[in-house]
Amino acid sequence: MKEVRKIHTEMGKDMSGLSNLFDGAAKEMKEIQKEVKGETKNMKKDVTDVKTKLNSNSDSIGRINAELEEVRDELKEDMLDLRCRSMRDNLLFCGIPEEEAEDCEETVRRFMCDKMRVRKDINFERVHRIGRKPSSPNARPRNIVAKFSHFKDRELVRKQAPKTLKGTNFYVQEQFPVEIDQRRRALFPVMREARRRNQRVRLMRDRLFIDGIEYTPSEGRDQPAHQPTVSPSHRQDRKRPRVGSS
Repeated sequence: MKEVRKIHTEMGKDMSGLSNLFDGAAKEMKEIQKEVKGETKNMKKDVTDVKTKLNSNSDSIGRINAELEEVRDELKEDMLDLRCRSMRDNLLFCGIPEEEAEDCEETVRRFMCDKMRVRKDINFERVHRIGRKPSSPNARPRNIVAKFSHFKDRELVRKQAPKTLKGTNFYVQEQFPVEIDQRRRALFPVMREARRRNQRVRLMRDRLFIDGIEYTPSEGRDQPAHQPTVSPSHRQDRKRPRVGSS
């Protein structure tokens, strides 16, 4: 019995030690859970801050992209304007038959004299056909581009063309970059409708004026020619071309 009581006493001490150990572990676990909750709260706050910064940066990137797009469009228009200015003294002669080993300058001089009744001695900087030579003899002749030495001579010939070439297969026109030509072609139906209504029409490069008011398409469809619309900001922002035609 003494041995049993001794063993029981020792087991009690061991149980007490285990209880103290478990209590310490539980206390330590609570402290760890408290620290984890604190860290989790801090992490959530950090994640929220990061999301806020990302959203702010995304907005900034969007604004920067929009500004870059605007600058790019302005640069494109500036380059287009420079290209137009480089063609300012040019005229295209269309429909003149091609000859073997021809002198394009002499061909243009003879055409102006015989078909356009221009007798003035005009100087050119260069005259040549544009595009590849057609393989078929029945193909449409290539246009001739002539760069005049003097702008006044160019205007003389340009204004003479409608008077002398109407009703023929020949025509003379200003030279523009492809982008401007596309814009002009989009305005031709509006011009014809306005002229049918006996309105004053003037096409200056890629800007159309009807009765002195600049025409701009309405949203989604063209505005009728007798009701041209003017966009004040558009008229102020765009550079006024130096060369005009009507």
